[in-house]
Amino acid sequence: MIYLDVTSSCKSRLNTGVQRVVRGTFKTLTDQGFEVTPLVWSHSHQTYCFLSGREKMHLCPSQVERFRKDRLESARNPYPWSKATRWISEKVRSVSLLEKLQPGDFLYVPEVFQDSRTELFSHGRLPAGVGLTAFFHDALGWSLKGYETANDRSQLEEYLKTLARFQRVLCNSKESEADLHLFWKSHAISPAPTVVVPLPMPLPGPRPPGLGNFEAREILCVASQEARKNHLVLLEACERLWRQGDSFRLVLVGRSIAGKSEAVVKKIGELQKSGRDLSWLQHIDDLSLAEAYAHCSFTAYPSVREGFGLPILESLWHGRPCVCGGNGALGEAAEGGGCVLVNQTNPEDLARGLHALLNSPELYVRIQNESKLRHFRTWEEYVHDLLTHL
Repeated sequence: MIYLDVTSSCKSRLNTGVQRVVRGTFKTLTDQGFEVTPLVWSHSHQTYCFLSGREKMHLCPSQVERFRKDRLESARNPYPWSKATRWISEKVRSVSLLEKLQPGDFLYVPEVFQDSRTELFSHGRLPAGVGLTAFFHDALGWSLKGYETANDRSQLEEYLKTLARFQRVLCNSKESEADLHLFWKSHAISPAPTVVVPLPMPLPGPRPPGLGNFEAREILCVASQEARKNHLVLLEACERLWRQGDSFRLVLVGRSIAGKSEAVVKKIGELQKSGRDLSWLQHIDDLSLAEAYAHCSFTAYPSVREGFGLPILESLWHGRPCVCGGNGALGEAAEGGGCVLVNQTNPEDLARGLHALLNSPELYVRIQNESKLRHFRTWEEYVHDLLTHL
């Protein structure tokens, strides 16, 4: 039996990169007939619980159903009922995992955890013969200074220390793997894992038709609004192009984050009031996201650093070139073609890359053809490799 920790991915319909990994893993494993039991961590009872009906719906959302604006608030607050009712519900659904696990079972934790689960895993209390594997996304809150609060950093460090107690840790990228080893070394931690390997996220298949869309003159950016995603530099670069006479539409997809997005939201409003062709779709479902990729000419991903760079690969999978940085995991994603590499921290250089793809049909066709030749791991291949490591 594979027990799958889906705590964050069953709380709402938000669809971040981490949640897409979890949902895709669960769906593919169950589609292939494997015994998988999803679990959610209860902060109230300090134990795992079986999923409620609502949580099951969030773990397996319909690909057809569209988000409505009136759902966004419920997505942020997935428990409209009282705390007492929730406490009783979790109590009824609680499971003693230490008694439930049998030799040969696996507990797979593909999400970031920064709560009392650190104590559970740190003390090695799982029964003998039970496989314990984690998926590690990134250590940017530790390695990328100035982008997280002191409290965020402290919680992240406890999480990174706890990963050293896992038997195996699978990583998003080579850069994430290197950061994890660097953290352990800097804290004099001797890790217990027998394997720490990169396991890049797959893309769904089959791929859409690889037709270009140069004439649309539409740039798409898919990223949540946090500082390291670098939206302000992108907006400055686009404003430079609009001022110099370039005609194009900028579409932003990604939710705002309380306490981290005020400057970006303000800038978006200013540009829209001044008449710039700018649209902010915030959070959308997978079907709407696929349509956004199909409608755009190419994408921009100005993030300073990433653990993986999923929007780059998604763009290429849809046959859309991407303007992005070439450092670290971003460079790993861009390797193989389909991208225009720039210094994404410099608005002038970023504007130069955007301008080139907007105004050179020859360059666009060449880069777009490179994207069509890229091979991407399927979910079936991903799960095969995952089971091998488990």
